[in-house]
Amino acid sequence: MRKQKKFLEETKYRDLTDYNVTFKDVYNEWLEFRRNKFKQTTFYAFKTRIKKHIITFLEKYKLHYIKINDVLKWRDNILNINITLQQRNRIITDLKEIFDLAELVKANPKKYTNALDGKVITTLFFEPSTRTRLSFESAIQRLGAKLISTENAKSNSSSTKGELLEDSIRVISGYSDAIIMRHSYNDAAERAAKLSTVPIINAGSGKGEHPTQSLLDAYTIRSKKGRLDNLKIAILGDLIQGRTIHSLINLFSLYENIEFYALSMKHLELPEKYVKIIENKGKLTTKSKGACALNIGKLNIII
Repeated sequence: MRKQKKFLEETKYRDLTDYNVTFKDVYNEWLEFRRNKFKQTTFYAFKTRIKKHIITFLEKYKLHYIKINDVLKWRDNILNINITLQQRNRIITDLKEIFDLAELVKANPKKYTNALDGKVITTLFFEPSTRTRLSFESAIQRLGAKLISTENAKSNSSSTKGELLEDSIRVISGYSDAIIMRHSYNDAAERAAKLSTVPIINAGSGKGEHPTQSLLDAYTIRSKKGRLDNLKIAILGDLIQGRTIHSLINLFSLYENIEFYALSMKHLELPEKYVKIIENKGKLTTKSKGACALNIGKLNIII
């Protein structure tokens, strides 16, 4: 057992090979081994089996080694392990402060026209965007900051010459006080945040998340309903690729007595990851036969 763990912690790779697997596979292999499902497996067989998974992760993030603690940390993030009550309360307090500040800005916008005076903000969009990009750029200028921007970084930046996202972020973070980024990769914001010397604001990442839009939705719900708990929420449409819905589910998992009603075509149903989050924190009802299947009268919110 000691040899296997040492292998995961210390082995370095130079010959990186492309395999279509994820870091989750690394953890699953390790977990299965620890559960003695491979009692007859030699160390060499174990090493060969797990090496292909680690290689892929190293290649994806341009790393040279991996530690078992990183595997366990990744596992906790992916599986959405329950946060402590103290963490939950802190996040809810932070959200309240953001929404309260938004109310103050809305009530007296002229008071905040120089709130970001002297700051430089970058909007870095690797995907097409109209409303999200322009709303950010409008807010930046209304708050008194300077703006530097690339509208279509996927085709109008050094990425077309093979520059990695990590390399771009290292350089751009030296130009800016914050970076607002949209990218086609689900994990792009997380990768950028690990290297950036300034805050990264996620303006949409692949099919995964769109946290700033979910903040706006939550702020609107609070403004109209006066609360963010004890709500019955219907989520409709393309739930498998709806990154705004995914972020909204994560946000509302912080609050009590939330019921979700998911309505979609069969092939566009909510991914299992988010189903589990709802089931752990609240209640989920799924429908796939049209709006008539929902009792509209008992809902508080339809998204």
